[in-house]
Amino acid sequence: MATEIGQIERVDVRSVWPDEAQDFTPWLAKNLALLGDELGLELELVESEAAVGDFSLDILATDKRTGRPMTIENQMGRSDHQHLGQMLTYAAGHDAGTVVWIASDFREEHRAAVEWLNRGTNEEIDFYAVEISSIRIGDSLPAPLFQTVARPPRRTSGRGQPSPDREWYQEFFRPLLEQMEEAGWQWSRRWGSKLKPRWNLHLWRTANRSLGVPLCPCPAIEERSCHTTDLPGNAHPTLALV
Repeated sequence: MATEIGQIERVDVRSVWPDEAQDFTPWLAKNLALLGDELGLELELVESEAAVGDFSLDILATDKRTGRPMTIENQMGRSDHQHLGQMLTYAAGHDAGTVVWIASDFREEHRAAVEWLNRGTNEEIDFYAVEISSIRIGDSLPAPLFQTVARPPRRTSGRGQPSPDREWYQEFFRPLLEQMEEAGWQWSRRWGSKLKPRWNLHLWRTANRSLGVPLCPCPAIEERSCHTTDLPGNAHPTLALV
């Protein structure tokens, strides 16, 4: 006897979360892991209704793997210019490294705007447009469904995962950055979480002088060619990728 199979049905999101501020945002704050699974990020809630001057951001979170601030702007309806502006205002207010705009339906113009932001901004900021919908099978409870419609593809591999190069640089620099933090150094957290192939040579020089950190590891990686660059003063020769 054949197994009986149900059909997926769409459920009006307003019947699941009647009010964005009172229903959806509190629910999402408790279920950030579901959004993280879609984006390929490990999210941690910082604050709901986080202040930005006289305004309030829906959700402020962090990516636990990098410590980068993330702003999440919710919209239970079709995307509009107002929420596009709010997304940018809140991102600037919290110096976000990851910016997420959630809506139940994205106009093509707004989806294209998010893609344009990814192309036009530097690699310190990632923008995502995510549609929220709800489904069920037969008489089952409604289930949330996140679908990303715009993401930063040039800086990721797969479902929002950092590229192999980015992961390598993050792991390579982490011990140095931890020592600098212990010594009282301060810098942009977003800079520290996104280390580029052509790193700041002045940072290497001053770190070498202040901390005595050996700065010529030259890891043997077949895909990379390297040479040592003599820096001015007493700086140790340091690795430079070319």
